[in-house]
Formats: sequence, C-alpha cells, structure tokens
Amino acid sequence: MCKFNYFNFIIAALILALFVSACALPTATPLPASTPAPTPTPTQSAPPNRAAIAISPTPTATDPAAGLLAESGKNIFVKYCSKCHGEKGEGLFAPTVIGRGSNLGKYSSARGLMDYITVVMPYDAPGSLTQQEYLQVLSFLLIQNGLIKPETVISSNQLQQIQLKK
Repeated sequence: MCKFNYFNFIIAALILALFVSACALPTATPLPASTPAPTPTPTQSAPPNRAAIAISPTPTATDPAAGLLAESGKNIFVKYCSKCHGEKGEGLFAPTVIGRGSNLGKYSSARGLMDYITVVMPYDAPGSLTQQEYLQVLSFLLIQNGLIKPETVISSNQLQQIQLKK
C-alpha cells in the first residue's frame, strides 16, 4: 500500500507555487537610460518662454558674433551632447547633428531648432541648460554645418531667418 508523505506533498506544492508565480510576474521594462534618444520631429516641439532667451530681437552692437558663442558652445556640446550625438556630432545613439547626414534640416529655421532643443535636450536632463548655453550650442551647430558664418551676429529675429535646409 502507498503511504502518503506530507513532507513530499508540501515540497511539491511549494515548487508548483513558485513556478506559477514566476510565470505570472510582469516582464521588466527597460530603464530610460537604455532607451535610445528620440528622433526629433517638429511636432514634438513646444516653444519655450521666448522672453527668457538671452538675445535681442534685432542685432545690436553688444550682441556677440556666432563664432564667439560657438567657442563656448563646443565645450557645452562635448559635455552634454556628445554622449548621444558623438564628440563630432556624428551620431552615436542619437541622430547626426554635424556634417553629412545631419538631420537639422527637418526644422525650417534656427528658431524651430532652438525651440526644440530648449525643451527636450539634453536627453537625460531636458531643459537643464541656461538659455545662453542653448544659444551657444545652437551657434556651434550652425557654424559647424556651414549654415552661418562665425561673424554673424545672432538676434532672435535672425533665428527665424536662418534656414536649416541646404
């Protein structure tokens, strides 16, 4: 005759319960840091408070030239942007922003690009730079892509006039 063993029954029940609970657990979602940066689209852009942008509406004698802004912009780009876009803007986990294959042309003007980057960049800390730092990075990108000359004086009205499509 078969003798019932409570110990074996309890062990079998625990193993079954562990198996069933393991199958019912939700799958882990990837951490945001492992997710690649989104491809910018003009529809994602929400204009920032333009009054906070530290540039005048029309060029003045005190406005810095884009080349001067770009000198600082390069350092800011390397510090905050290069981890996704690459040190030369070639695109690592995010789109190419400097040189051949640059995707800046999807914004009709430098104003559109400025509006976008001030809201969603850097990817890991959106909106964390000062308006002046965003302008410096923008100047760096515009010069590196041959869209403006270093001696160009930047004003908010001019940002709308700087076309990004070559």
